[in-house]
Amino acid sequence: MKTFGLIPLSGLEEQAERVQAVLDRLSRDGARFLCPAQRRSFAARFSQVTPVEEEAFWTGSDRILTLGGDGTILSAAPAAARYGKELFGVNFGHEGFLTACAPEEGEKLSLLLTDRLVRSRRMMLSLSVNGTEKALALNEILLAPRERGRLLSVNLSVNGTPITAFRADALLFHTPTGSTAYAFSAGGAVCSEELEAIGVKAVAPYMHRGGHHMLFGPDAVFDPEDLYVPGGSSEAVADGGAPIPLADADRVQIRRAANDLTLLFAERHDNQSIFCKKQREAGRERQ
Repeated sequence: MKTFGLIPLSGLEEQAERVQAVLDRLSRDGARFLCPAQRRSFAARFSQVTPVEEEAFWTGSDRILTLGGDGTILSAAPAAARYGKELFGVNFGHEGFLTACAPEEGEKLSLLLTDRLVRSRRMMLSLSVNGTEKALALNEILLAPRERGRLLSVNLSVNGTPITAFRADALLFHTPTGSTAYAFSAGGAVCSEELEAIGVKAVAPYMHRGGHHMLFGPDAVFDPEDLYVPGGSSEAVADGGAPIPLADADRVQIRRAANDLTLLFAERHDNQSIFCKKQREAGRERQ
């Protein structure tokens, strides 16, 4: 019997009928479900779901199901990578670049009980401050002024070698997975998920100083030095999570995380094809 760990979007109880359809489909085929203890209200709504403490949740789950959108996957990715758990996204959200299926796609859901799923290994980024790892990110790590509207100045060294200086609204480090997210909005290139690289992109660079989009090898180690915000201070944000305040003297380092994440799909999932499909759909909506 498979045990699935459920990570639901906050407030998903309001879509109880769609959630119940997912649970019924999988439990009919012999599955049981866990959810984190802090989501007891979710478990109380669905009788098949058992709330457990965090350690028991991660160690007791064979696979992780996120019930939400891409943001739900991003929030689950760091722990899933650390515990070596494969992650399958059921799309209750909007974009769904990283999700595997919709709740109504029962045949795709049933593949979770087999070994016929497509595995996609995704590199992640690690943010360290003064030698202590502070965050992991599947999409991106952003360095920015704490007070928006100010300018960030930073000198970037890669593998111990000074590369260039940036003056911009922010400096973005991203994975190939994250190339369809903030990096694309900032003018970066959409990368295949099969590419192993780390991108660096300045957001709204002043006079285009250091404004080019650069790609580095997966083993590159980045040292953003001399972080300076005139009249203010800076922060780091991993995948849109809680900001991490940075002091002027802090030693910041960004590199590939020790553990990759494995996403599960019912069929081959191509980053660039999905992106182009979403672009076409958005174009039709505007007509």
